[in-house]
Amino acid sequence: MKAMASGVVPIVSDVGEAQSVIRPGYNGFLFPPGDVGPLVEYMTLFMSDDDRRHTLGSAARREAICTADVNVVASTYAKLLTEIRQIS
Repeated sequence: MKAMASGVVPIVSDVGEAQSVIRPGYNGFLFPPGDVGPLVEYMTLFMSDDDRRHTLGSAARREAICTADVNVVASTYAKLLTEIRQIS
C-alpha cells in the first residue's frame, strides 16, 4: 500500500488480500504464485511503456489514498461504531 501511495504500480503475487486492493490492468497486476513468466512480462511492459506505467501508477495512488488514508480509515471506523451502537 505504501508503494501504491507513492504512485508505484504494484505487480504482486495473487495471495492473501491482494485481490481486495489490486484491480488487474487498472491499478496494478497480479500473477499466480510461483509463476515468474507473468511477472517478467509485466515488468518488461512497464519498462517500455511510460504512459501506461504512469496511468496505472496514478490509479494505484488514488486507490491507496481512498482506502488507506488515515482520515478515510477513521471515518469508516466511526461510521461502523455508530451503526453498532444503533443496533445494540
